[in-house]
Amino acid sequence: MQKSFKVYFLYLAFVFIACMFLPGCIFNKRIPDKPKPPLNTEAKVPETARTVSAIYTLDAKYKNLKSLYAKASVDINMPDLNQSVNSQIRWIRDSVFWMNFTILGIEGARLLITKDSFFMVDRINRKYMAENLTQMGVKYNLPISFKTLQDFLLGNPVFLSNAEIQLEKTNQLNHFIQEDNAWKGDYYTDEATSQLNKLYLKQKTGESTMSQNLQNFKALKNSANFSFDRLIEFYSKPSGKASIKLELKDLGINTPKEIKFSIPSSYERM
Repeated sequence: MQKSFKVYFLYLAFVFIACMFLPGCIFNKRIPDKPKPPLNTEAKVPETARTVSAIYTLDAKYKNLKSLYAKASVDINMPDLNQSVNSQIRWIRDSVFWMNFTILGIEGARLLITKDSFFMVDRINRKYMAENLTQMGVKYNLPISFKTLQDFLLGNPVFLSNAEIQLEKTNQLNHFIQEDNAWKGDYYTDEATSQLNKLYLKQKTGESTMSQNLQNFKALKNSANFSFDRLIEFYSKPSGKASIKLELKDLGINTPKEIKFSIPSSYERM
């Protein structure tokens, strides 16, 4: 069917952002335990050990962030698709993520993600999608989770394995490296602010990659600095190169907005 609005990119984008289409990925593995303090409490902890330990607590800076809403400009570049859309985003911690997509003021699609389900309505083609997240993971060989999406939204690091994290200092950046037989993860934090500026994930066998660059940090009320501009790039042999550019504006926190989502009975299931 010829489509005036290629709404399927929304579904692909969600899968990409959630797990970056890396077959067999292990985002749900347990994050390594935080290093325990030395038995001798008077002994000094080496600076390197303190720095490495700090990356495991980056998400703590957003602990007061319970909900978020924002408007966004979204540029999608994928094989056979280059599309710019406007969007509204609404998120409630550990509960729900809602997003719509409009072109020239006309809503083309709306999606809702809960802790266990994924829903999307395609208003142009009068279709809808409804899937269990666990079943999606089995279907696409991807351990899709709400927490992964939440971490990407907040700008938290996503760890791929239980491997020990190493530290390499570069110019004004801390470069953290986590690597095992299947994966390599590179995480770059600002030495002065400790905020995550970039993460780069690579699958060694399939050569699939994903990176997220976080820019334009602004202070949120009673919370840490938050990235308003994101560039997410990914590559896989089956799908080629793709990118999603997000520019957030009119962002508010801890004042939940009403979330409306319904599937018309006349819509056909995808």
